[in-house]
Amino acid sequence: MWNSEVEKDKMVPTALKKRGGTMILTRIPKFISDHLRAVKDNFKFGYYRVFCWLLIAQSIYPGKQNLAELSRWTPPWILYKSMVRLLQSDQWDFLAVFRWEWQQIYTILPAPSDGVFFLTVDKTTVEKTGKKGPVSGKTKDSEQGEWKYGFQVVVLMANWGNYRFPIDFRIVRKKSDPEYKKPNALFCEMLEHFCPPLWARKVIVLGDSGFASKKNMQAIISRRNYYFVFSLARTWKFDKADPRCAHYPYVKDFVNQVGLYRCKKMWFKGYDNRRRSYWIYSERVELNAVGRVTMVISKKRHNTKPEKAKILVSNIPGIEARDLVYLYTRRWFIECLFHELKSACGLGQQQVTKTPERVQRAVAMTMMAYLFLLRFEWARIPKDKHWSISSLKYFFTCRLLQAQCDERKVLRSKKKAA
Repeated sequence: MWNSEVEKDKMVPTALKKRGGTMILTRIPKFISDHLRAVKDNFKFGYYRVFCWLLIAQSIYPGKQNLAELSRWTPPWILYKSMVRLLQSDQWDFLAVFRWEWQQIYTILPAPSDGVFFLTVDKTTVEKTGKKGPVSGKTKDSEQGEWKYGFQVVVLMANWGNYRFPIDFRIVRKKSDPEYKKPNALFCEMLEHFCPPLWARKVIVLGDSGFASKKNMQAIISRRNYYFVFSLARTWKFDKADPRCAHYPYVKDFVNQVGLYRCKKMWFKGYDNRRRSYWIYSERVELNAVGRVTMVISKKRHNTKPEKAKILVSNIPGIEARDLVYLYTRRWFIECLFHELKSACGLGQQQVTKTPERVQRAVAMTMMAYLFLLRFEWARIPKDKHWSISSLKYFFTCRLLQAQCDERKVLRSKKKAA
């Protein structure tokens, strides 16, 4: 979000600012209509045109993206009520459109040379102030986190190189709802429907300790060429076949014993080419119901207490401790994604109530706006530097303005010729 209205105005070209409640942009540019024509059959009763304009408005508007404000950035014939009906109606297959969007990204973005595809899972809380939300309630991201009022979204993010984008999501419903499922169950459901790109020779799943459950690890191990890198909870136990089980039944006992004096310093260059130093200890262990994995105890400083050390596990064969810590640091990409979805794409800012399906459509529109911007401005993403969807948003707005000016010149030349 912008800190002031002055900064907000600087991000929007003057020719696209609203005049009298509407924008000068009065028609969908040809490059957008050609791109979205493939999903036109998924809509009924004229919802396709409303969908196109709502997607464009979410992709260029820099402020709080509620439907009342977005309707002022569309032509006069696209009403606020039309946008509300779009999110309320079940006469369009929003999941098929969302799935088609991220599959297009697969074919456009250049593939990495090593063929490694990173799949990151995490959940975020979308804070809400209204009390009428069908999925809103009092919740918190972790046991030590603060209580918040809103709803939780479990997101599955694709990542390779310096690219990141969402490919699936699930909304965590209230516990009183008969269709309530835990976040780990939702992750297993998304993993079953996940389809990697054709160039992916290895899929590595990244996640924190909240998703490091036995069922999740077993579901990943059961699939060919799938591996995991998780942060492990201290309540785990060693397998009975492991010799440490007789002395250290729980992982936390082993960490408290060796994490105080056996850690050695190492460093590596992260994804942003910055040097990072950690104190680590690595060993192959047998975990209960999972099998043989590589466990790494990682600390940022030598004098950090063992109780605050990070425990990382992976089933990648022959992986070194340095590489394991580096792979886990890539999980930070999903935190950047959450920030961009909430600030630049308006996650949870639409006014939808009464049914969970309406909230799900609003969240899907936010994800599609992110993919929409990435589809047309991916070439501006640097290979080894940090980037933000807000910068791509500005360049996309300029592209819209240029496309409309070019189309107007063509129409004027045709009229003069006639």
